[in-house]
Amino acid sequence: MKTIIIILITLFFNMKSDNLDFDFLIGKWVLETKKGFVYEEWEKVSDTLFKGKSYNLSDDIITPLESIELVKIDNDYFYIPTVINQNEGKPIKFRLVSSDKDIFVFENLEHDFPQRIIYQKSDGLTLYARIEGYNGDFSKGSEFRYKKAD
Repeated sequence: MKTIIIILITLFFNMKSDNLDFDFLIGKWVLETKKGFVYEEWEKVSDTLFKGKSYNLSDDIITPLESIELVKIDNDYFYIPTVINQNEGKPIKFRLVSSDKDIFVFENLEHDFPQRIIYQKSDGLTLYARIEGYNGDFSKGSEFRYKKAD
């Protein structure tokens, strides 16, 4: 009986992670800011790997901000950004800790800031993202509402 329960739990978690659909990220997204535009672009490389990048466009000058991989490793998904001029240029892994309905929460509690990255599916015309965590003794966060770019 104990073996059957373990098998059922394993199947449930494997089924849950295999059914995750990140295709809503695919495409080019834009966010207008006071200093110009921030773009986030995603492509699906395989069923277990998505690649993204973000950059700033201001006065026709493109400034890269980060490259991103969203990858399945074993039974876990990881959001792995490499941010320009941060973390000595090294990628930082954020593990998917929650995928309730259309909200995907990635965490790395050992990272200075952010500790949490959240993406939410929407109508296909907007992409909602949020970063949050503690910076010193204070909790803070930032929200990003991208629109589908032409």
